[in-house]
Amino acid sequence: FSTDQRVHLTIVDEGHGIDDDIKAKVFDPDFTTKTNKGTGLGLFVVKQLCEEYNGNINFTSTINVGTAFEISFPKAAEVSI
Repeated sequence: FSTDQRVHLTIVDEGHGIDDDIKAKVFDPDFTTKTNKGTGLGLFVVKQLCEEYNGNINFTSTINVGTAFEISFPKAAEVSI
């Protein structure tokens, strides 16, 4: 959805959710909960890209319900061709 100033994208899953004790770490480089794969860079890179383009990323998560990430960016100026 969009507002007058920003465009918002929400990604929701119905998975396990994120435990409270690791919520503060999910955007840290090299952080992963996977024991046999993964680099722990995915959400770190997404956050860096959001910030580079004046956007932001936030999330809410409830155990046994799921997680919702919201990404938003400022709207670009319209260009007439």
